[in-house]
Amino acid sequence: SSDVCSSDLGLAAASIGWEAKIELAHGRHEEAMRLYLEQYATGDRSAVVSLRWATGRLLQGNTTRLRHVARDPALRPIVTAYIIAGGGSLADSPVPSDTGNSNQNDEIWLCAVEMAAANDVDGADRLAWAAYQGGHWDAAKRWLALSSPHSATAQWVRAKLLLHDGRVEEATRLLGWLVKRFPRHEQWDGAYTGFYPDSSSEDSTNTAPTQVMGELGALQLARGQYVQSLDLLMRGGYWLDAAYVAEQVLTPEELTTYIDHRAAKDDEATAQLRLLAARRLNRLGRFDQARRYFPADMLDQFDRYVNGLQVGHDTKRPSAERADALWNAAQTARYWGR
Repeated sequence: SSDVCSSDLGLAAASIGWEAKIELAHGRHEEAMRLYLEQYATGDRSAVVSLRWATGRLLQGNTTRLRHVARDPALRPIVTAYIIAGGGSLADSPVPSDTGNSNQNDEIWLCAVEMAAANDVDGADRLAWAAYQGGHWDAAKRWLALSSPHSATAQWVRAKLLLHDGRVEEATRLLGWLVKRFPRHEQWDGAYTGFYPDSSSEDSTNTAPTQVMGELGALQLARGQYVQSLDLLMRGGYWLDAAYVAEQVLTPEELTTYIDHRAAKDDEATAQLRLLAARRLNRLGRFDQARRYFPADMLDQFDRYVNGLQVGHDTKRPSAERADALWNAAQTARYWGR
């Protein structure tokens, strides 16, 4: 009975965490990190915060200790993921903010891995990402050469390096390939965070494929491929960017053609895009066309607005009637214009 109660209360996991905390207090970072991993394996999500703390402390330590960790196949990917995540999102962590920036951590860790001669192919793609993120182009290329050619992460770094070298067409082709082949289950948080939890959700737009879509969408915009850019941004969930392209870049004809091709999609993004097109066409005075894209629950207001404008601008009608119609249209625009 006591064992069941202890399990229900999470005391077993908590005891591992307390043991890890003691190890960390004595400067035994490797032991602490292993224990936090064990705590996380029990299902205790709070262990991730502790693991970030321990990793941050480790990077403040001596080079010899870092080299030991760099040789450890279980701990090395954790430190690399921490580096790539820009310091592990420790904004609310007690680790002092003046203990070194992420670029310094990049250099310290990459140097430790190279000195440890830990040329592990399975982790080379992430090390290449860390090197690229820190602006160490040559190091990124070295780790890229050790990466598996089947790694989507490695190919993403390769695309970025191609862009850095001005090889835009090659980078565009590679990003287009990655959109279809990046593992769809990986959730990202601004940068690669492979070992962190919540990496199994396919509902989030914050995934590797959607980030690739965003980058490729921006690249296609710069190349003048405007419709392709809009499609990628829409598919990636980058609504504000997609709205800019739809509102400011595409012609009305290009926009409506794109929307009509998405007619089968009944999702919130498509509904937002249809409403954007309706407002844009309305401003252009193309009322019949605009009406096709307004949602059903707005048609009464839209018809009232259009009728007010048409009556108000009919010079054959009495001035008082025209004035009243324009006043009604103005009120409709004031309360329903957005």
